[in-house]
Amino acid sequence: MDMKSVNFTEMSFKIGEVAAMFDISTKTLRIYDRIGLLKPSSIDGESGYRYYSPNQISRLEVILNLKRVGFSLSEISLFVNGDISNNEIATIFRKKHTQLQSMVDSLEYNMELIEDMISSLKQGTLIQDKLTEQERAILLSRVTCLENAKLEESLTQILWL
Repeated sequence: MDMKSVNFTEMSFKIGEVAAMFDISTKTLRIYDRIGLLKPSSIDGESGYRYYSPNQISRLEVILNLKRVGFSLSEISLFVNGDISNNEIATIFRKKHTQLQSMVDSLEYNMELIEDMISSLKQGTLIQDKLTEQERAILLSRVTCLENAKLEESLTQILWL
């Protein structure tokens, strides 16, 4: 096919093609259709095949990127369907950024702790053997805070579903 003669506004993709492009299931696309997140541009009345336009491919990319960073489908629906203002979206994005930064901080702390443990094992000692009572109390409080942050994040995700 000569690409110069292709009218991209009329080009469409079958549901299976779109699913393959983004490594998602056709079931996911049907769910997005059912909840109004991504409606196909057309549905063949006889076969029931769903067809998507290039604009919808771009919209799906946005949806999947938002999902990848942890937004719920209901939040994503608000963003892509224009049900909230840009200022409200920016506020939600800043909150998500803060949550993700907290997760990064937690992971970095855990990595440092593991590196310390590996170093201690190489030296033939256990990390807790080197700690004073005060350092043990601080370590325990940090672990407790990390677990509470993970619990809080889990609960937040559950409540936003």
